[in-house]
Amino acid sequence: MKEEQKALFTDTILDRAAARFGLERQSLKILDGFENMVYETTKSGMPYILR
Repeated sequence: MKEEQKALFTDTILDRAAARFGLERQSLKILDGFENMVYETTKSGMPYILR
């Protein structure tokens, strides 16, 4: 991902995305190697991907 794109993806946006899907912001782990911002997490013991 380009640095310009990363700069636009603020913590506020990530906080809102996590809240929208009922996820804990602190539990999100960024997955490297993708063209998009991709995070993994778990909710109620189930694995989830947030893209």
